[in-house]
Amino acid sequence: MSELIVLLTDFGLKDAYVGVMKGVMKNIMPKAEFIDLSHEIARQSIQNGALMLHNNYSYFPVGTTFLVVVDPTVGSQRRPIIVETEKYRFIAPDNGVLQYILDDTREYKAAELSNLNFRLQNQSYTFHGRDIFAPAAAYAAQGKPIEDFGNLITDLVQLSQPLLEIGHKQIIGEITHIDTFGNCITSIGCLHWQDAQTLIFEPTNTAIDATNARVSFGEDNLQTVKHAYHEVNMGVPLIQIDSNGYLEIALNQGSASDYFALELGKKVMITHYN
Repeated sequence: MSELIVLLTDFGLKDAYVGVMKGVMKNIMPKAEFIDLSHEIARQSIQNGALMLHNNYSYFPVGTTFLVVVDPTVGSQRRPIIVETEKYRFIAPDNGVLQYILDDTREYKAAELSNLNFRLQNQSYTFHGRDIFAPAAAYAAQGKPIEDFGNLITDLVQLSQPLLEIGHKQIIGEITHIDTFGNCITSIGCLHWQDAQTLIFEPTNTAIDATNARVSFGEDNLQTVKHAYHEVNMGVPLIQIDSNGYLEIALNQGSASDYFALELGKKVMITHYN
């Protein structure tokens, strides 16, 4: 296994939560290395965490351990788990936050984190990130067999997919993420550029004329899918394809979220006339 542990949480960085989890892991595994994927997941949004993990996990070295703490029901009967795939290990609550990465893999093993030897002795009801998940991540990165953590399980909690309705001339999705810049990423994807004006919608292999497409959200709509911000003037909104292949509502050097008063879950529709 790798000594690398990647953290993904909704804790933010104002408080000591992230730092103390790293301290716990360093006590167990002094050689541990950390990368913070993000600590700004939309508060208590399991889907937002699942999507960010899914869009980014495969860029990390084989053997990486991921510590994922988006846990709105901490202290309840939900199970803490470890999941092992061919290339990675994941420590997380069993609430569906791993659903989308597991959809990518055919084979995996999962176990409940029930071995008390892999936890801190004095556990709180409200900070399992420190007391249960962080110790487990350190032991997982050391290469402890998954069977040592607890009984193997197969009945993991399922998470529904974001809205994606595909019609003859239109696709309906929803805003699934709003980044630091106010860009609004949708569930409409994956899309890639076939040439300078043609997009391919991969789920149906449909060609979309980017110059003849309209994107609607509420009472607002935008014409033409652009390649990048520079194709419109400063302060002008646009539609583009983000780095993971999803339709995105953006504003050149501004916040599309503020400009249009957009929130997570807002319906978005692209209409095309090829």
